[in-house]
Amino acid sequence: MSVFHKTWDDDVVSNYIKQESQQKSPDVFLETHIPIRKIRAESLIGHNGDFVSDEQIFDHIVQSDPTSDENRIYMLKGEVGSGKSHLCQWLEYEINGDGELGGADEHVAIHISRNSTRISDILDKLYEHIDAEYDEVQDIATLNAADLADFIISSLRAFESNQYDHNDFDFEEFLEDNSNGPDLRSVLERNINEYQEAVEDEDREQRIELLEREEFNEICLLKFGRSVSDEDIFPRIRTAIHDRLMTNLGIEDFRGELIDIADQYQAEGKRPVLICEDVTTFTVMKDDFMDHIFQLGDGGETMQSGFDVVLGYTTGWESEKADDALMVGDLSYMRQRAVGYLVMTNRDGEAYFLEEGAMPIQLVEQYLEAIKSHSDVPEHPSIDDDAFDDLYPFSKRFIIRAYDHLEEDGNLQQTPRLLLYHVIGDCLRASVPPHEKVRNHGYLRDFSAPTAVGGYDSSFRSLTKWYGRMDDGDVVVPEACFEAFDIPIPDETTVEDGLVRLNVVYEDIGWTVPDSDLKPIDPSEAGAGAGEVGEKETDDEDDSGSGGEIDPTTGKTKTSSTVDSDGESDRSRKISQFQDWYGTGGDFPSSNRLKEGVRAALEAFYDPARLANENATTDGTAGFYHARGDLQVEIRGADQSKERAIVVPHKPDGAVGEDVYEQLLLNFMIRGLDGEFRPGTDFDAVRAWADNKVVDFRSKMRDDLEAELPEGMTLEEFLVMSRFLLQNAAEGVSSPDRVTLLRDPDEYNVPETSPFKQDDPLFDVGSLRSNFIDLSTRKTDLGLLCQGFFLLKQNFVDEERLSPAIESVSENFEDYLAALTKISASEIPDAYRIGTTRNQANVQVSALYEAVSDYATALRKLEQTFDVATIKEDIDVVEGLYSPTHTIDDLTEMYNRLKEAIAPLDINFKERWERVSSTLARLSDEDIEEFGSIIERYRKAAPQNGAEILSLMYGYSESRAVYDEWNVYETLSEMLGELEDHEDVDGNEFRELVRDSTEFTAVQQARGSALNTIEGI
Repeated sequence: MSVFHKTWDDDVVSNYIKQESQQKSPDVFLETHIPIRKIRAESLIGHNGDFVSDEQIFDHIVQSDPTSDENRIYMLKGEVGSGKSHLCQWLEYEINGDGELGGADEHVAIHISRNSTRISDILDKLYEHIDAEYDEVQDIATLNAADLADFIISSLRAFESNQYDHNDFDFEEFLEDNSNGPDLRSVLERNINEYQEAVEDEDREQRIELLEREEFNEICLLKFGRSVSDEDIFPRIRTAIHDRLMTNLGIEDFRGELIDIADQYQAEGKRPVLICEDVTTFTVMKDDFMDHIFQLGDGGETMQSGFDVVLGYTTGWESEKADDALMVGDLSYMRQRAVGYLVMTNRDGEAYFLEEGAMPIQLVEQYLEAIKSHSDVPEHPSIDDDAFDDLYPFSKRFIIRAYDHLEEDGNLQQTPRLLLYHVIGDCLRASVPPHEKVRNHGYLRDFSAPTAVGGYDSSFRSLTKWYGRMDDGDVVVPEACFEAFDIPIPDETTVEDGLVRLNVVYEDIGWTVPDSDLKPIDPSEAGAGAGEVGEKETDDEDDSGSGGEIDPTTGKTKTSSTVDSDGESDRSRKISQFQDWYGTGGDFPSSNRLKEGVRAALEAFYDPARLANENATTDGTAGFYHARGDLQVEIRGADQSKERAIVVPHKPDGAVGEDVYEQLLLNFMIRGLDGEFRPGTDFDAVRAWADNKVVDFRSKMRDDLEAELPEGMTLEEFLVMSRFLLQNAAEGVSSPDRVTLLRDPDEYNVPETSPFKQDDPLFDVGSLRSNFIDLSTRKTDLGLLCQGFFLLKQNFVDEERLSPAIESVSENFEDYLAALTKISASEIPDAYRIGTTRNQANVQVSALYEAVSDYATALRKLEQTFDVATIKEDIDVVEGLYSPTHTIDDLTEMYNRLKEAIAPLDINFKERWERVSSTLARLSDEDIEEFGSIIERYRKAAPQNGAEILSLMYGYSESRAVYDEWNVYETLSEMLGELEDHEDVDGNEFRELVRDSTEFTAVQQARGSALNTIEGI
């Protein structure tokens, strides 16, 4: 744990570093005063467009004629904390003779600070330097808010009702209370209460605005259902409210009182210089005050008084509030009437006088010297002042880095108050060293340092970031800085000549402080050359490309904060966030940029979310994809754990070392920020990292997908099994083979003899028909998946992957088929899809699993319902007549004799019987002999599973379509059957004789004789 030796007293720090200059005693103020040598005079006689110093403004003010009754106005604009209050306080001391310039004999400064908001305090200041009395007034802070709001509304109703004859605005309705929302009474009461609370709290802004324009619009919207279009109504009502309040407090005519005060000063030979740090200080008297000093009147009267007025206001007031503050005229008129229009800050919110050289350092140095000299605390022996540039506990570079990164409300705002009160003061009063105190500071924009993060303690890194500098391409920090705060230096770190030397990892981040920012400015040269904007000297300190671009409007070297505040400083902040995450594994607001870089690195070598044959080069094949949105990347520690993602931890996971890993992730971060990898990126290291990540990601994809398959079944076996089931159903193939599995998915056509296609099928396949149709819709997916997993390139099979899958499916078919019925497709994450590319992966894996499972279930049902006896019955019919010795002549003679025997009987000779004659004419003796093997095959058929059943169905149906012998023998059998059924005919005798054609003629003759006898009876 670090230590922090203080060589000052915290109470003294509080005495010297305050929010407001007016809060300091004159001695403290002057002891820490730094001349403000650069104020932009947008208009000032003799200095238009130039930069002027505080002394030049002093000289300009005191040149006024004490006898003149004309008001001379200096408008002083700047950001909060930019030095307006300090300048106003300095002018008071100098004009009244309490400073170093000897005072102004004929002028008296009346300084009304921004916290002098009580009307009694303002009047005290106005009368402070003249021999005159004024009537006491009531204090808003002591009044009852509800009673005061009631008085204002009653007075408005009594004295203002006839002043608003306007079609778009009902004044009486506006004054009425509203139980359904804000009304004038509740707004007045709330604003009075808030002001009274602020008066009691020194740290709160003490402003009273009885009615803001936004509040006025809200009341009108509730009252009238619309906003009021007339822009003049709001300032008139607001002024009327202020007038009623002032009447209640005892001020009847503030403008007239200002004239009397000016007259009294002139009578005493003095010209009053009214110094108002902030115009809003005058609160409810602001309208009269503004109208008077700008001599606006009512358009006809002439109002002379004779003030020099320094009128301070915050940037933005002129556009947001100025017009509301004036009853007549506008901002352009105010600027025309002003003798000086002075600006303290540039367009980036930076105080002009701190732009040059080492002015921020000199400002802090002035305060440190005063604080330490008034603190009864001895120096500590462990502190080497040289290591801290005699600015312990800071250093020159620490101060410049703090100043360059000052911000408020997310916007850069480089002002003395932010630097001194919120940074320097905070650090001096803290219990930890400055580099730890400013970590995640609310008024400092984060920035990055060029050194590695990995392997170093956070305090070590932070000290290096704030106190380091560049030297010969390395970052160096005095060893004494680490010793002063008792921060260990890692053993592997190089220490030479009292300097801790570290390698640069993060380049081009604007970390280096230019030498020009360390160059002291001689305060005695105040104003000399202030109007010139020139180029700065070339920086000597090597920043490894950090740049030294000159801002042509200010002459200031652009640093990480001044180079494109919306771009470069934002980039630096994001890199700093990366460094913080890499060091701690905590929050990482810019993690999306790292994710973009990671995706780019992975996709440079892989289709990382594709699971197929990783060695294949074949185009147009399909794979499984994790395809929901962008490739899922999880930044460990910054993101919530994702269901499936490429995980990027903040520490190396064993694939590469710490130094390589940090460089690797930095390259990814730069790619995400800049859209391209850094020059010199080690793509071999990127490839090696990507290899490991993709292998791991695909392994997890496989685990997810195989988790829902039958135990022990791989994706390869699932694809072989599924493709075979489809081909078996479509074509009757009996076993999986390479050709069938890998051919074009759309090549096959279901034959007309298919049991799924026949209008009058031989077999009843039941619900299997609809499941086959569903599975057929996946034929392209299955075919392309098989090609994606089993083809290395066109027509080149990955036998090492395919052969084991075919063998396993063949050996375990029945077990796999039974297990496939139990797949829970709903458990497959929706992110898993099928396609030829990631963008085209639209088919849900769960849909394929479900189609296969449903088909397997229906096929298993077929196993239970199919009866091979259906085929055996046909075999028995044919086998009863068939003889392998039959010739075509035999069968033709049999047919003709049966036909002759039937002819005389009352038996209808069927049309299909007639066609047998032509069928016999096409057959040969060899066909008859071959047919015997067909009968034998199907007589012995005994299918063991659903696939064998379908193969049997296909084979049998095809044989009946191919072998006409089935029709011949079945016709003969049918004809015999008809004879057998006829009375007086010995059917059995016919059937036996048909088998032996040599006896057929004798039988036929005997039968003919019998028929003749029958006919003769």
